[in-house]
Amino acid sequence: MSRTVLPGAADQAAWTVADAATRRLAEATVETLRTRKTVERLVYRYVNIGNAQRAGHLFEVQHALSFNQNAIRAGASVRAVVTEWAEGGSQTAPADVWLVDRGRLVGRAQAKLMDSVPKTAHQVAQPHYEGMARLVAGDRVAAVDSLLERRLTMSPEGVRFAEYADAHAHLGDRLTYGNVTSDPIDLADAHRSALDPMRWARGETVRAAGREAAAAAGTAAAVGGLVAGAVSAAGQLARVRAGETSAARQPSQPPRRPPRPRRGPGPPRGWDR
Repeated sequence: MSRTVLPGAADQAAWTVADAATRRLAEATVETLRTRKTVERLVYRYVNIGNAQRAGHLFEVQHALSFNQNAIRAGASVRAVVTEWAEGGSQTAPADVWLVDRGRLVGRAQAKLMDSVPKTAHQVAQPHYEGMARLVAGDRVAAVDSLLERRLTMSPEGVRFAEYADAHAHLGDRLTYGNVTSDPIDLADAHRSALDPMRWARGETVRAAGREAAAAAGTAAAVGGLVAGAVSAAGQLARVRAGETSAARQPSQPPRRPPRPRRGPGPPRGWDR
């Protein structure tokens, strides 16, 4: 006998759901693999510099990766591009990171990973960063913000007042566009990752692949429940049509049996003597 139509249709729908549920996580994994290749180039280019400087370069890549992963999961089309590693990019461009949405530049950011709060405040207030987001370490942003705010209590006619105001207005610890952000990174974490950038990249790849595998497993479990439910529904429908049960009765309840006939009074005693 041929396979019933309902479970087959459920299978197709289930696989469609599974594909949609895992497609974005798969894209996030591909983004992580692409970043790993960028980190390989970074390690080769900056092998002979100090760890603090290398951490500054990796800091940009780390923010771009988490921003892109979050954008992919949110279904957003915007992407972060580190200008140094972009096609035709430059190591000396004013912006360290571009935010691009369908080929259109929608944001720029300058990253400053520094231990000293006064030096960070001074650097982010450079005039050639005007209008850009200023990206600093997660555990430094509050102190830098406070210092810039104090500078704004001085006379508006003072030296660099407008530059401090612009830096204060655009300071943050994450890339942001719409409802998509990158993940903040503390100074010590950035320095630790820079000691072995490839180890950091491998860890990100494993985590991304693990999220994808977990999502696929969860979807498979849901698919199994969907198909089992469809099969159960098909069996119940067949019983209703055969008159074995009614649609209102739960499938677990057996059909009612007809009442047994009542027995009449027995013969008088001694009839067989």
